[in-house]
Amino acid sequence: MLFLGCAAEDSEIASVIAAWLSEHMPETVQLWRPGESALTINAAEEHVSQAHAYIVLLSPDFLTAPLCRRERELAMCREQGLRLYFPAGTFVHVLLVRETGEPADGLPPRERWLDVTDRRHLESALEELAVRLRSAEGMAAVAAASPGPKAVLFRNRSTELEVAVRGLTNFGGPHFWLVIAPPQLGKTWFLDRLSAALVLEQQNPWVVKLVEIRDQKAAVRTDVGSLLRCLFGPDSPTALERDTYILIARKIITSYRQHLYVIDSAELIPEETARILRVALSEIHNIVSEAGLAQARFAVVIGSRRENEWRGITPDPRLSILSLTEFSPEVVRDTMLALASEMGRTFERGPFLRDVERVSRLCEGLPALLTRCIAWIRHQGWAAMERLETEQLFRELAQPYIKDALLAPDSLFPLNHGEINSHAGATARSAALEHALRILAPYRLFTRSHLRHYQARDDGLKSSLADVPWAIEDLWRAISNSALLRRPLDEPWQEISGAIRRLLFRYYYITDAQRIAAHREARDFMAIWADQQFGKEQIVGLVECLWHEAAALRLQPSLVLEADLIESARVLSRGLRGSAAYTEDELREFAVERISRDEEFQNTIGDRGFFNEILRNVLEPQPE
Repeated sequence: MLFLGCAAEDSEIASVIAAWLSEHMPETVQLWRPGESALTINAAEEHVSQAHAYIVLLSPDFLTAPLCRRERELAMCREQGLRLYFPAGTFVHVLLVRETGEPADGLPPRERWLDVTDRRHLESALEELAVRLRSAEGMAAVAAASPGPKAVLFRNRSTELEVAVRGLTNFGGPHFWLVIAPPQLGKTWFLDRLSAALVLEQQNPWVVKLVEIRDQKAAVRTDVGSLLRCLFGPDSPTALERDTYILIARKIITSYRQHLYVIDSAELIPEETARILRVALSEIHNIVSEAGLAQARFAVVIGSRRENEWRGITPDPRLSILSLTEFSPEVVRDTMLALASEMGRTFERGPFLRDVERVSRLCEGLPALLTRCIAWIRHQGWAAMERLETEQLFRELAQPYIKDALLAPDSLFPLNHGEINSHAGATARSAALEHALRILAPYRLFTRSHLRHYQARDDGLKSSLADVPWAIEDLWRAISNSALLRRPLDEPWQEISGAIRRLLFRYYYITDAQRIAAHREARDFMAIWADQQFGKEQIVGLVECLWHEAAALRLQPSLVLEADLIESARVLSRGLRGSAAYTEDELREFAVERISRDEEFQNTIGDRGFFNEILRNVLEPQPE
């Protein structure tokens, strides 16, 4: 089965192409026209998951239609899963039906596109497409035997989606939103689903305009006037003045429609450009709001890997921040239940939950890895599940995601717009940042003092910094600007996003012995760091010391080490220093509260009784 993806505006040429393929190819062609009904979204997910090949009819409208973007995300996801077993195969093919200017993110490189903008070349292009489809029969065979993981549709975002939709559709709700997520955590899918939900609203459908910054030329990304034209149409004025904002607002008001403007990959907009754009959007919003028409509404949703450029209480309205996190174990369980149902498999509760734990540990709740795990399970026929616990399969499934997504230039250096590799010293900068990430992977939080500590002790870090050359402040700035950190974080330290940190820790530290040594070294430094703190910051150090000990204990279970952990809880608690602001007892109560809210700590300990024993010894440490 072939899936033909096109925008509604390209339906005429799509019908011609579909007819030719139906005549010359034995597969059934599915012709998808977005925006027909609410069920159409699920139908597209169903068809893409079953397709042998996905053919894009590429045009500017295809790139901006929310439902077409959803197709593209699904097709990319499916191709990644299929390439586990057919690395040289191609699932996504592109026919350029109208010129777009720039290559589209996630699609094959432009030199692989078949250009049919001149219809005189249509016949020859389709003949070449047929040749390519037949040469990809190996991929097609795998695709036919491996239907896509329909269960992995990121439906755990239903709560976040409901919150955003409720805020946007409520006249008095927040109409400016900032959606933040690290690479490949489902941000683009969320924006597409949100857009589709408003476009297909039955009582009062919205007008939605989506701009993918990654698909825009560099000159557009840095020019606010050009960005306004992307959002509001090519006839929009570009002068950054009130008359421009009044003209744009008047069009919205006189349409008597609700308008949503979505900006994705906003981290690629330079900071100063983002600041000016936000002022312009706020001016337009306020003019529309002053008109007082319930039928006319102006809303903005910005998707980014960063938040600094968009946060702040001014200008009004303030952006409501929605931070997307990793999948919970319950989502992984529900995904595997759906997969088992699709495969016609039944399991006893114990073995099934063991398989869920294996998948959860390997994918760390990251959607891209969960997709790869599901594809592997389907291909294996749900056999040999113990292999999910092996280092070999972990590397097979996780390494491409780590190297191609987490450690890619646009993830490590988003402020350089992913162009770090084009600059002199790019390799040295990437090496220095990767070395620092390796050092920091055992830590749940880190400060500049962590980097200074390792600069003095780690020859590799010292050497990599000299190669750039970078001072510690330069390295700190590079890490802080990367897309891998937890955001937003209203603390003086930084944290790598939890799931990504755990994944990188397993990737960089291969054996249990290496992981135990890394936790012990981290524990020793956190003890030094905690001793230099005052007030509540002492508690942060205390909790991290205990967590590192618990993590090492989990890798090397021992009654002796359990006793050592209890003793550490006593010693650290006795070492707390009161002040004019907090007594020692108040600090201990705060420590117990912080540990009790620490799900990762609890999951690391596992045993509820042992966990409560740790809390008791922190709250009421026995005297020496």
